[in-house]
Amino acid sequence: LSAATEAIYAMGLQHLLVGRSHECDFPSAVEALPVVSIARVDVEEGATEIDRTVKMKVLGGESVYGLDEGLLNRLKPSVIITQDSCRICAVSDEDFSSSKCKLLDAQVLVLHPTRLEEIFSDIQKVADACGAPERGAEVVGRCQDLMEAVGKRVKS
Repeated sequence: LSAATEAIYAMGLQHLLVGRSHECDFPSAVEALPVVSIARVDVEEGATEIDRTVKMKVLGGESVYGLDEGLLNRLKPSVIITQDSCRICAVSDEDFSSSKCKLLDAQVLVLHPTRLEEIFSDIQKVADACGAPERGAEVVGRCQDLMEAVGKRVKS
């Protein structure tokens, strides 16, 4: 989840990142990290062909993205953060579960926010998994303060 990458940067924990998904491109510094997700469609094809291929894969119960298992094994992450909000645009939890990655010690943290409060909760989950719960609380607090300030301005 690209927003998780942004949250990691907001918490000042970017030094913990060893890889990223194909979707993670902000802040721009994250683009220097190796991409651990693999498209199972030819992204050079036209939009119509990509759409057809994606629909066929989804109807057939296949994933659109997979994992570069060799790269993940070399990177040896202690925490893997993924999301299951969109099965078409990202590697799913099922892909991690069925992969041949030998990441027995890696914690897989699956985020599935559907409401603003759940985004805040997920930021805290990421912070906790990274061993920095206080940084999560700080970022969530800043976000909540900002939301409150916006709410007050809208009402006035």
